[in-house]
Amino acid sequence: MLACYGTHFARCGRNGPFTIDAIVILPDHLHAIWTLPVGDTDYSGRWRAIKSCFTHRLRASGIPLSRDSRGEYSLWQQGVIHKAHNKQLSYCAA
Repeated sequence: MLACYGTHFARCGRNGPFTIDAIVILPDHLHAIWTLPVGDTDYSGRWRAIKSCFTHRLRASGIPLSRDSRGEYSLWQQGVIHKAHNKQLSYCAA
């Protein structure tokens, strides 16, 4: 599934370019640091595209996915927090 995730990140990058500066994929969640083009703040649109492609791919592979009370797939965490940072200042703290 990890390769599948990489494919969807790449596809999303063609539609809305961004750079993956760092990514950590854990068994039940992930953390990512992206750089978007200057003046572009559409993090949520990119995540939505990645999650949509990934979910469709899982369904097509025959993996059963449950739905929540709203009819949405319970694969994804609700209320994901997107934080914008000044790249130079944030990286200097590391």
